[in-house]
Amino acid sequence: MGRVGQHEDRPTTSARRYRGLDADQRRADRRRRLLDAGLEQFGTDGYHASTITGLCRTAGVTTAHFYDEFAGREQLLWAVFDEVVTDAARQVADRMRAAPPDLHSQARAGLDAFLRAMLEDPRRGRVQCLETVGISPGFEARRRELLRAYADLVATTATALAAGSAVPLRPRPFLALALVGGVNDAVIEWLHLDDPPPIDVVVDELAELFAVVGEHVLGH
Repeated sequence: MGRVGQHEDRPTTSARRYRGLDADQRRADRRRRLLDAGLEQFGTDGYHASTITGLCRTAGVTTAHFYDEFAGREQLLWAVFDEVVTDAARQVADRMRAAPPDLHSQARAGLDAFLRAMLEDPRRGRVQCLETVGISPGFEARRRELLRAYADLVATTATALAAGSAVPLRPRPFLALALVGGVNDAVIEWLHLDDPPPIDVVVDELAELFAVVGEHVLGH
């Protein structure tokens, strides 16, 4: 009897796994599908046009499973936004790290990486630069924090390039913020155009702006 009882207490293979996935893997898979559905709907139809029912239909999950992962649409938007932001920042850092340590190369590498992260898949640009505007005070604070982080990157890079110069580099935080804000607005404008120019053209124009400002600031 003891042996039979032990067998009955042990979960069956079908209880542990379904379609080759255990419970944790199934949950991770559902979360991934919801994130992908969020990117698709928020980045295509827009946040305000999305519904939980539509998100669940796109993801192929039940409403109950949605609420197992997220408290509502805004929390899903946060998760999608954080993925887009993190991936774009990683691409920018990687490209700038690999670029030669001169003004033109650094500016072009960073701009090319960021603009491609935003515009090669326009859904990502829309999530980062458009769909989070005016959602909540928390999102507004996060957006401002992100702009300041990129402005800090511009300022830090300029400081590093000026190292060893006979003339100390004076901090210009608002200039750096203006440059970053201009890039953000360029992304928004591109997303609104019916026939946007190739990404290379946008990179060329913004790189020229950064080079002109950089040469003036650094005295190169």
